[in-house]
Amino acid sequence: MASVDTYISLIVTESQPLIVAYEQIPTDLDYSAGFIYRYFIRKRNDNFGIITEVSKQTYDNFLNNNFYLTLTMKWKISGTNSAEVEQLNQRSINYSQETISNIDTYVRNLTKFYRG
Repeated sequence: MASVDTYISLIVTESQPLIVAYEQIPTDLDYSAGFIYRYFIRKRNDNFGIITEVSKQTYDNFLNNNFYLTLTMKWKISGTNSAEVEQLNQRSINYSQETISNIDTYVRNLTKFYRG
């Protein structure tokens, strides 16, 4: 039987990276490009679990973690009109649901960050 010290050691050495929520602020260069990438994480075994938008760095830290699903979403932020942006962002959400099934419950504002 393992000692308490062994269990404490396992907890410390096998800890998960910290998930910190993040909302990026698009730059003028992003608006010139017309889009940004948004990054999301959710526990793999919890279909209705909390989805967290994270930074690229946090996303990269969880990319090969078997306990979490990771998602990159291309997000339109500029265009000729808001209807075009809404349509393209809805497509991104629909496509992203193949990875995180309930992403549409988290990402609702289709014109978030939009600048016409």
